[in-house]
Amino acid sequence: MKTPTRTGHSVPLYQAIVEPQRSTSARNINIAIIIFALASLPVSAVFTALGAWPVAIFIGLDVVLLAAAMRLHFWLGRAHEVITITREVFVLERIAASGHRRVWQAPPHWLRVDLSETGDRRTVLEVRERNNRVEIGRLLTTEERGALARDLQGYLNQVSAWSLATTGDSPRTSRIE
Repeated sequence: MKTPTRTGHSVPLYQAIVEPQRSTSARNINIAIIIFALASLPVSAVFTALGAWPVAIFIGLDVVLLAAAMRLHFWLGRAHEVITITREVFVLERIAASGHRRVWQAPPHWLRVDLSETGDRRTVLEVRERNNRVEIGRLLTTEERGALARDLQGYLNQVSAWSLATTGDSPRTSRIE
């Protein structure tokens, strides 16, 4: 998770970019593919020299499939979520690896953060408003989801306290888009 410096909304009280874990860069993926291909070359040459040339085809296919899988994995890693909390609105912007954007907005005053554990020791983090809910932090580890839940709840509590202090009554509800 990293915190950006700019936003298109009013002054954010909290903003985070949630990205999947990446263990390497595109350059290192290319280096790994080249090393694998170079290591496969002598093996292919030995089998071809022994007359088992079809083995070389399958080894080449392994290299191509490994390269495709690694590039796909890296491309899917471009997906991320941007979470913004202002005094007026909570915004979750989910950006897919393809660049497709989905936005969920709700007034922060009535939101509730729910962190629940599933049967397989995994956690699910949801933000709820009445009958509307959205899962966030799917790209995070269990520990990171817990930290995000604490951060979100803290800032949502701040917004609710600010709203009560400035208006003197309960916060107003607005439409979820």
